[in-house]
Amino acid sequence: TTFRCIVGADCNETNGRPIFVRIAEDGNWGFAALYCIITVLMSFGLFNVIIAIYVENTVAAAKNNDVKTRQLRLQDQDRLAEKTIELVHLFWEKYIMSTSEEPNGDAMRHRIDFGRAMNMEITPDFFYEVASDPRAQSLFADLDIAAEDQADLFDIFDADGGGTLQLEEMVVGIRKLRGDPRRSDIVSVGLMLRAVQGQLVSLDAEVRAIRGLNEARRIPSSALSRRPSKDP
Repeated sequence: TTFRCIVGADCNETNGRPIFVRIAEDGNWGFAALYCIITVLMSFGLFNVIIAIYVENTVAAAKNNDVKTRQLRLQDQDRLAEKTIELVHLFWEKYIMSTSEEPNGDAMRHRIDFGRAMNMEITPDFFYEVASDPRAQSLFADLDIAAEDQADLFDIFDADGGGTLQLEEMVVGIRKLRGDPRRSDIVSVGLMLRAVQGQLVSLDAEVRAIRGLNEARRIPSSALSRRPSKDP
């Protein structure tokens, strides 16, 4: 009866009278209080725990599925090439319109001179003008570039600090910037810095050695200049 009442929620006698009322009328208030406590624990305790576990597993499965989908999208080289070409076309279209080199921009929209495009210098003003276009923002999102990174894209792509960009720098930067930061990115940067540090140490040692040789060569000449001359 206890199992049927607590788990199955069938707390009635065979004639349909609630067992809880029967217990209370017989004066067994201790059993009535125990029944109330167990019912509350079962309703708000065990069932909520089961629901929480189910919801947690569902959210974890959805997150895992999202991560796998994102990884597959990042590994899709055809999609990357397609979206990158669309972005290059957009920059070329804006460049032609800004320089007014072609009177019919619509006719030239789908034709691009890659030789001229690769030598095209992109200034910060022109870059952010194109980046503010909704089509460019959509392409950046399709290329898995985070929205918070889009505000400083020019400084990120301009690795040499020259103040201008070329399409090759932008394409390489997009490939490196896609997706979430990974531990391998930090490790690779650390290894490159260590290699550069080693080269700088070697260069410093060579400079010191050359400076020492120059100092050694200057000593005899200075000593000869201070030697008194003999009268004939």
